[in-house]
Amino acid sequence: MMLTMRKKFVFSLADLRYVSIACQHCNTRVVLDLQEPSGHAKTYGSYLTNECPGCLKAYDTSVHPAIVGLHGAYNNLAKVGKFIEFCGAREIELPSEQ
Repeated sequence: MMLTMRKKFVFSLADLRYVSIACQHCNTRVVLDLQEPSGHAKTYGSYLTNECPGCLKAYDTSVHPAIVGLHGAYNNLAKVGKFIEFCGAREIELPSEQ
């Protein structure tokens, strides 16, 4: 008898609620809640500042659009979140892999 064991990592959308951003200049970390808007977002209408609150230097120019896109995708997925799981590997093998 041959048995096969596989690790399975499954994340619900709720497990991916927070995102951490590190400043490339001073390594200050900012943790953003993807579900609830911050005070800054409520006041200024922007999900993330353009500069680090620790050293006041600008984040890398690719950080802001990536985080804004992630936030938008998270909000869209949250509408159907109970139907979506994030997995570390496919659960089935494709015919070409058998």
